Amino acid sequence: MAEEAAVLLSAGTDSSANTLSAITYHLLANPSKLQRLRAELKIAVPAGRLPAFAQVETLPYLSAVIQEGLRLHPAVSSRQQRVAPDEDIMYTNRSTSTACKIPAGTCISMTPVLLSRLPDIYPCPGEFRPERFLDNPKLKQYQLTFSRGTRMCLGINLAYQEMYIILAGLFGKFDVWDGTGEQKSMTLELFNTTREDVDIVRDLVTENVNNDSLGVRVLVKAP
Repeated sequence: MAEEAAVLLSAGTDSSANTLSAITYHLLANPSKLQRLRAELKIAVPAGRLPAFAQVETLPYLSAVIQEGLRLHPAVSSRQQRVAPDEDIMYTNRSTSTACKIPAGTCISMTPVLLSRLPDIYPCPGEFRPERFLDNPKLKQYQLTFSRGTRMCLGINLAYQEMYIILAGLFGKFDVWDGTGEQKSMTLELFNTTREDVDIVRDLVTENVNNDSLGVRVLVKAP
């Protein structure tokens, strides 16, 4: 029972929270991308109102931001095991055209952390570039953060609703601090936070960052 409770707690909290924190960092560290997102949100969500999921779930750029966030910071980073118990699997390397047989009953696994950084699928894989999902919508089929098939994450729809509503609500209200002191809206400024505070250095079911990291920290500023 304790193990089940721990899984439910980490899968339902740390997973989405880690991805949302990382996306927040990337948007504040890339003001041009945040401005594009805010322009989209201003049209979709009336000023002063909290967004409803139905208002934002089909927004192209917000969707691209979320997919790029999941690519760089998958909610679950551990290896996902699979077994074909009754038949051999033939695998062909697309780069070399060489084939190999995986015997029946062999346990194989893959991690979204590595698959989402393949440069032949994602050029410049270390960059936060939501536009790649607009330029090529088919990239979404390579995402593995929620697994695939009959073992897909049961909480996938809840996780997506959390990400859409939280990001739309946060950045529909807050702009990034530009240093002028002349902005008319509430703003956020990264505080002693760098890319090293969000990059994955190891995994333990969910992604883990450097032990010295204090996470994503921001200063909230009024007009």
